[in-house]
Amino acid sequence: MIVRLSDFYRSVSRNIRFVNFFGSDVVRNDIHVVYPEFKLDPLVRAEAEKVIQDNQRLFIKSSAEDEVSRVDIPLCAASNDLRALTEISSMFAEITQVPPPISSDAKWDQLLEKSFVSIGFSSNIATLRWLRVADTKIKRCDDDEIARYSEYITITVATDSGKEELTFKSDDTGEIGIVAKLRPDPNRPNIIWFVVAGLGPDATIGASMLLSRKWKKLHKMFGRDDFLLVLRTK
Repeated sequence: MIVRLSDFYRSVSRNIRFVNFFGSDVVRNDIHVVYPEFKLDPLVRAEAEKVIQDNQRLFIKSSAEDEVSRVDIPLCAASNDLRALTEISSMFAEITQVPPPISSDAKWDQLLEKSFVSIGFSSNIATLRWLRVADTKIKRCDDDEIARYSEYITITVATDSGKEELTFKSDDTGEIGIVAKLRPDPNRPNIIWFVVAGLGPDATIGASMLLSRKWKKLHKMFGRDDFLLVLRTK
């Protein structure tokens, strides 16, 4: 009986912190997990169909098999984004006992009136809308040359002498990720946007793991406040 009471109070305490950190929309199961969705560029599809007329064979298995595999992929998502989606969704399901609503960023215009966790950086339209709101602190930049890590971010921070702009860029030694929380409208504080993103696939997964597995530490550090964290994966 004592053990059961202890578990009960521990659960209540955790759930209160969870709602305090993620917002009241979690109580109504109305915080969406948003993943980036893609379709094959029409120009690429047109060229591919000149060689392969069967649409179900435009995509093949990564390993050579004797069996012929067929698949219809009108839309697709990156595997690292799906792993991040699993991390975040599992966290919400564990605490609330109900799977969270999952949406693609194709519905971004409807999601702006909702609380959400946006997965991915420039790949996700919801994240790009977050960048517009947060552009006084963080900016997305691109090198002139086309390269794997041509995209990077700059963040403006306050210093004793004023302001300083810091640059964060992924390279072959590690990828840059971000975890952020923002209330986009001060008149509607119940709407909260979270972002887990990376300048590279591994960093997106790392950012999702930080939020899903360390949210209690983040709550202890920031409480209800908005924040922006930069991490580096190796």
